[in-house]
Amino acid sequence: MKLLKLIAGLSIGRIFILAFLATVAYFIVYFDNGSQLESQIATISTQVDFETTRRIEVNKIIKKEEEMRGNLLQLARNLEVVKSKIPNEFKDTQMSGILNNASASSGVNLLDLSTVQSAPATAKQIDPNSIRPEDLIEEVRFNITLTGTYESFLKFLDVLTKEDKVLKVRNFVIEKNSTDIDDDMIRFKGEVVGFKQSAALINPASGVK
Repeated sequence: MKLLKLIAGLSIGRIFILAFLATVAYFIVYFDNGSQLESQIATISTQVDFETTRRIEVNKIIKKEEEMRGNLLQLARNLEVVKSKIPNEFKDTQMSGILNNASASSGVNLLDLSTVQSAPATAKQIDPNSIRPEDLIEEVRFNITLTGTYESFLKFLDVLTKEDKVLKVRNFVIEKNSTDIDDDMIRFKGEVVGFKQSAALINPASGVK
């Protein structure tokens, strides 16, 4: 009430001056020209940019991990294929069974089938940086002599190529079975080789055979 009486007693000029000073005080204390809002917007924009960049990086990491998992699965499948073709164990009896079955199904006459003894494998330390293919596998070797027509011999080779295990024919000779010009029989002498993973390797890190 006293304040109202005081204001009522003022002249118009003084009231105008008082209103002007109050307006100036308001603008000084409370008025926001937008700089604070702009600062808040800039802060939020920075946070949004940071989150966007982080999301992009996270997506890249997730994609890379998925690719790595896919590569590991493919590697595991490839290793299974290698193990089936070059197994840990490939006995002479298995090899002779394959050759006997191939000769029987192709119609060739198996005259001789004898194992070739390889030098016994000895355990040895292998530098992982200088491993050679021959350090990783051992051979299962058989001398073989057979006779038959050229077509039956080709069928014999075809049967061998369809075997799951890796087989190799080498050091072979093919000759006519007789001097008769009308005789289409041939004689084949050579070596058939199978492969198995080497049992002589020792893991240099663990020393486990």
